Amino acid sequence: MSIEKKERARQREEGKEVGETHLFFGCRHKEKDFIYKEELEKYAADGYITLHTAFSRDGPQKVYVTDRMRENSAKLWELIDQVSHYSLRMPKAR
Repeated sequence: MSIEKKERARQREEGKEVGETHLFFGCRHKEKDFIYKEELEKYAADGYITLHTAFSRDGPQKVYVTDRMRENSAKLWELIDQVSHYSLRMPKAR
């Protein structure tokens, strides 16, 4: 179990709010290149992450991570907007 998953699991167990995590993973071939497949799919099944995959050589058309991000752009912008007041603050000038 990864450190991040352990931390998120601990926070959940303590009743703390854990924000959404979307993981975009891409490679050429699902069966050859999808490293950590079982672990990532388990994280998704357990509700720790939303997994978006793109396999560029497995279908009739190439699918890339940027395609998946475009398909989910409304959600991504929503998440960016939710945290923007935390992470996009500029430090005060000295």
